[in-house]
This record gives sequence, structure tokens and C-alpha cells, in this order.
Amino acid sequence: MDVQAALSKSDTGTILRVHAVPGSRTYEIKYDEWRKELRIKVMAQPEKGMANQDIVSFLSQYFSNPVIIAGSTSRSKKIRVDNSLEETVTILGEVIHEPER
Repeated sequence: MDVQAALSKSDTGTILRVHAVPGSRTYEIKYDEWRKELRIKVMAQPEKGMANQDIVSFLSQYFSNPVIIAGSTSRSKKIRVDNSLEETVTILGEVIHEPER
């Protein structure tokens, strides 16, 4: 699993390429090898920005200061975290579930 394909360095941290899955029964992070992005499941519905808030809140448990920088009205998003690329890879290695196929 090459989770680094879903990540890129920025001046202030790391950018995560994310595919949001709102309205799920549980919270979960998976790596989608085909899309080369992280699939993040959250329970909130995609109404009035609630799913975006839920994603940021969920990611806050693991990462420093997550901010949606692109895709606020789309399922495909770019989220910046203040963690270094190396820290982000380590964190994802601990919390990520089996890759999607």
C-alpha cells in the first residue's frame, strides 16, 4: 500500500487527497489504491456543510489543524494538515484500514 500517492508536501504541512463518503454508519479511513486517495467515511449528511465539519472534526483526532483547501462542495477534496509528510505517513499507517480494491 503506497499511501504516499495520496499525499503531497506543502509549505506548511501535508496535503491529503480525499474522497468523502458522507452518511456512513461509522467513521473510517481507507486508502483507495485505484484512485490514489484516502476514502474518509463520516456519519454526517452532506447538507449545509455538516459533512465537511464532520470530516475536519474526525481528522482532528489524528492530525494537527486539518483545513479543507479545495472541494468544499465536492466529494473529492484536498485537506491540508500541519503535520510533516513523514508524520502523516506514520499516523495513516496506524489508523488506516485495508485498501479498497
